[in-house]
Amino acid sequence: MAYALLIFSPLIRIANKPGKVLDVTPDWRYPDLPMRARGWRRSIRGFGGYWQGEFTLYGNTNDLAHFFYHNLGAHVEERSGGKKTWEGMVYEMELTTDGSTRRRSFDTMYNHVRVQYYDTNNNLSITSAATNDGSIQTYGRRELIWPLDSQDQTPAEKVRDKLLQELAWPRARTTGTVLGTVGGSSLFVRCCGYVFTANWRYESVGDDTTDSLSDWVEEIVTTDCADFLQQGRVQSNTLTVQKETRIELRAWDVITKLLEMGISDGTNQVPARAYVDDERFLHYEEINTTPVYFKRGGGFYTAAGARAEANPWQVKPAVVRDLTYPIQTFELDAWLTDARDWYMSEVDVWDNQDGTSRLIPKGEEFDESDILTAQEAYKRQMERMQELKEMG
Repeated sequence: MAYALLIFSPLIRIANKPGKVLDVTPDWRYPDLPMRARGWRRSIRGFGGYWQGEFTLYGNTNDLAHFFYHNLGAHVEERSGGKKTWEGMVYEMELTTDGSTRRRSFDTMYNHVRVQYYDTNNNLSITSAATNDGSIQTYGRRELIWPLDSQDQTPAEKVRDKLLQELAWPRARTTGTVLGTVGGSSLFVRCCGYVFTANWRYESVGDDTTDSLSDWVEEIVTTDCADFLQQGRVQSNTLTVQKETRIELRAWDVITKLLEMGISDGTNQVPARAYVDDERFLHYEEINTTPVYFKRGGGFYTAAGARAEANPWQVKPAVVRDLTYPIQTFELDAWLTDARDWYMSEVDVWDNQDGTSRLIPKGEEFDESDILTAQEAYKRQMERMQELKEMG
């Protein structure tokens, strides 16, 4: 199945109304066309949603350098069969020219910096934030809390200011050079789904009160992820949790830990998922156990009797029924009661660069005992935190 790959202006700078910058859709009939994506591959995860993708551009050095310096954070969309099938942002790039490789990445950018330290009375303290507003307006706010031991406020603030100066902008860093090498230029582009921005800020809404798990997830999304994400479907989960973390944790990391405890189906805690899909909506809900895809004769279909295979670019994580599995039995009280069913937790699709594509489904097990164990571990953690508070 055919697909289109389009690059748009970064969302943070154009009020979520992107203007198209470049169509990098490859044409396998003309593989040497410049500034067309080669080797496009991407993944979608059940927990996370649109995940990662990558491709390489070849062309004039000046064109590649312009893309390298102007399109970090650019909005990326893949479309197939009249639907949007993946979206994310340009997260990291590596430009290679004449044997030298330079990298620009959000992984090395922090424009909101604090330092955590122990003061002279051995009390844990944290500095106020130092920020670079120009970087924040250009790329969005990415926070860093730097640990510092056995220092007081003044040196902690000096360290904070130095870190901000070094890390506020995603500058090009030379990662490798091969002397004597003179050749063509290439640009490797790594894309990430917007769920990655959920870890750009630290969770800030924990107030040491008790609340339902789903309410805490909502507060984290609307407060700590609002630069890029929107709250989507949030299924009610009445499991009571204490909104507190012992250490500073990033927003998505907190959501990840909370969802290890599952979601109530009225009787039991069953596997749940949080993921980001079209228009950057973050959803939190129970995993649907009704089969969405059917595996037959080595192919994936959207109905048991369908003749045409599913468009691989449109396939998303879901429960799959293997119609060729020889065992047809029901497993009482299991999460998936039909032995033929399995949960496809991740979908990779590769462009074979010949007009065809390759679908790579990945499975994952969910064990009810693991969910119960996560709940008990969380309960013990909260009890220990309360003990420490009472001890002063």
